[in-house]
Amino acid sequence: MDKCLTVEKNETTQVVHENVYPNWYKILEIHPDTYLNLMKPLYDILEGKKISKSEPDPFSKQGWISFNKTTEEEWEESHKKIQIARAFSMTWGDFHQNLMGTFPGWINYKKGHDTGCDIGKEDNTCVAEIKNNVNTMNSSSKESVLRKLKIQKDLGKRALLIIINGDIAPSIKDGIEMISGKQFYEELSGRSTFMEDLLFTTTKTFERCNTLDSLKSALKNV
Repeated sequence: MDKCLTVEKNETTQVVHENVYPNWYKILEIHPDTYLNLMKPLYDILEGKKISKSEPDPFSKQGWISFNKTTEEEWEESHKKIQIARAFSMTWGDFHQNLMGTFPGWINYKKGHDTGCDIGKEDNTCVAEIKNNVNTMNSSSKESVLRKLKIQKDLGKRALLIIINGDIAPSIKDGIEMISGKQFYEELSGRSTFMEDLLFTTTKTFERCNTLDSLKSALKNV
């Protein structure tokens, strides 16, 4: 465990806290309790607490078994892993949205918010829509995203389309800004290494903690 100084800032004060963090916990802007809450949905999937119950396509199932000369039991095990991997991948979008919404001055909007967007500033001057990758939007869904951001832009707000993954060059079209997750995390945290440190922290988390309870134990002294 390393002793670290964390800094809490707002418009008028700067308070320094002394805490003991694991040496792999590099996102000091995020309190461990918040981090635990953010990680819970991911661990729920990995621990088998939240798996899709959708019925498999019998054509896909039997075709796969026949082509690969596998048993039904082998297919079931493989299919379960695929379901977990798919759910795990999709949940990262929610993770980033929820994390971004925890930074000072920002709100994570609930589903059905009147803006239709994912997060926004508390002072109502900025809204953002968050996507994991460019290819998670087809042409019609991209048009829908840009349309609702344009409405907010026309109301005088800053409107952002944030693409978490990929080397996205900043651009502006019709007043709507498109930026990468790395760039937005830098804006939120004030440092350019935040996204790399987040990746390092989550990687080490899963490497060292097989369950949410073990993660709680790792952070219990903070």
